Amino acid sequence: RTPNGGVPGGTKPRIIRVLRRTIRCIDVAIICGILLCTLKSKSDYCKRVSQMRQNTFKLMYLSMLICIGLVLHVFENMIPIPFIAPGAKLGLANIASLLTLYVFGLPDALLVSIIRSVLGTLLGGAVSSLLYSLSGAITSTIVMWIVLKYFNKYFSMVGVSIFGALAHNAAQVTVSSLIINNINMFANLPVLSLLSLGTGFFVGLASNTAKDVLKSNVEVSIKNLRG
Repeated sequence: RTPNGGVPGGTKPRIIRVLRRTIRCIDVAIICGILLCTLKSKSDYCKRVSQMRQNTFKLMYLSMLICIGLVLHVFENMIPIPFIAPGAKLGLANIASLLTLYVFGLPDALLVSIIRSVLGTLLGGAVSSLLYSLSGAITSTIVMWIVLKYFNKYFSMVGVSIFGALAHNAAQVTVSSLIINNINMFANLPVLSLLSLGTGFFVGLASNTAKDVLKSNVEVSIKNLRG
């Protein structure tokens, strides 16, 4: 300090310069923070938009698979089948469930199976058979997922389909015996199981032909959406 108590002439401008630089640094930091928040918000928005597009695309494919299952269900009901055992069917609609399971996974495959069973039952007019259809579809989908996930080294798509057909018939016979309270319904299970070998082989062969094409198209479409 000077003898009269004042601040030296060179000190005050130096303090002012330091304060100005500090304020500028704060301003730059605030601007950088705003820019980073803006960029992050834009990035999050782009990610949300991309995710919405992927979800929409996925719903389109699942809707297509449900429609395929319904068409096959109606076509299957039009084919006359000799009366071999009660509930004997070709199981063509399981192609949609198997393809969904292979491409999208278990939750979506269960969704497709349930919606297909409900709509197919309503279109067929036999609402009383909804419980049989649901039990068979859900059980076969879960069994096929177990075989596909844990035993894919030992079984091809045909083997997975055969296991699904066996589980489908076993579930329907079980539900039927519980509803009518007659355990003798299991007497039809051996015949239905033999039929499952043929129907499961055909469904697996058809699914194996289409699975690679469908999966590659899905992967390419998702890659394009992300890009």
